[in-house]
Amino acid sequence: MQTRFLLLCACLCILLQAVCCCSAIGGPRPPYTITPSEGALTRLRERWQQSIQASPDGSVSLTVTEEEMTALVTELLAGQEDLPLSDPQVFLRDGRIEVYAMVEQGNTASLPGMVALSVTSADGEIEISVEEAQLGPFPVPPATLEEATRALNEALEQGLTAELGNVTVTDIQISDREMSISGIVAP
Repeated sequence: MQTRFLLLCACLCILLQAVCCCSAIGGPRPPYTITPSEGALTRLRERWQQSIQASPDGSVSLTVTEEEMTALVTELLAGQEDLPLSDPQVFLRDGRIEVYAMVEQGNTASLPGMVALSVTSADGEIEISVEEAQLGPFPVPPATLEEATRALNEALEQGLTAELGNVTVTDIQISDREMSISGIVAP
């Protein structure tokens, strides 16, 4: 699934490069710059562990900032050498996650891209839905959004256990510049 999505992104990039000069076509830009830091990611992981350890009844909660989410996404992308993305920035607003990044087209040019996601949790399952995506000045077609949603949910199912440990997420709330996560520690 992820490979097909990446292939589609690569084809779109090649098409755009053939049609016009990529540096002149614009595209989505983040509202401001977020600079990820290793310290932000360390603080996030420490607070998560403290929340788990300090819970007398097994319930945990954590508030994550945009800087911490950006640092986490930057780390995750660094481990994926085949992804043509750079400079990710994560914004939390209006009940959704907006991820901005540059989509690289080999050594010749890059296009700005944006993906807007909604995240819900029900019955201990986290589900991501891709609401909107844009590459350069062009919106990504709905069929591709559906495929991206499936691929993200599959990747989430495989990779989330390592970050969360033995916590079942019960609620996710996204507000302006932060996301609150609540859960229960499994016995």
